[in-house]
Amino acid sequence: MTKSWAFLLLLGSLLCAPGQKSKFELEVVTAEVHRENDQIAVDGTLKNIGEKPLEGVQVILDFLSSDKRTVTKRKGLLDTPLLAAGEEASFRFAMADDPRAVLVRIEAADRNSFELRVSNSGPFPVP
Repeated sequence: MTKSWAFLLLLGSLLCAPGQKSKFELEVVTAEVHRENDQIAVDGTLKNIGEKPLEGVQVILDFLSSDKRTVTKRKGLLDTPLLAAGEEASFRFAMADDPRAVLVRIEAADRNSFELRVSNSGPFPVP
């Protein structure tokens, strides 16, 4: 019994350690999704919550059906070529309306197409 308590204390200290690095590189600060003029528009803000600058961030929008299967994906670069630690950048995407798209998840990759881990990535409803 004491071994299991010791393990739980060790696990708790590892999970709650001060100064522990985040497991995410980016965070979705804001996300607004709406349909307008036969298009789906997504406006949002990403923040670099990691410790290193991110170069050439690609925003990837994964549009999902009601059963959470991918309908389509759209990619685009942030206007900011270098996103320093702690900085935020806005983005706006528009695509032709697809009635099957009822949710959108926000993903990201770096300039080498390596996936970046994104906090608060949705899925967000497409009204």
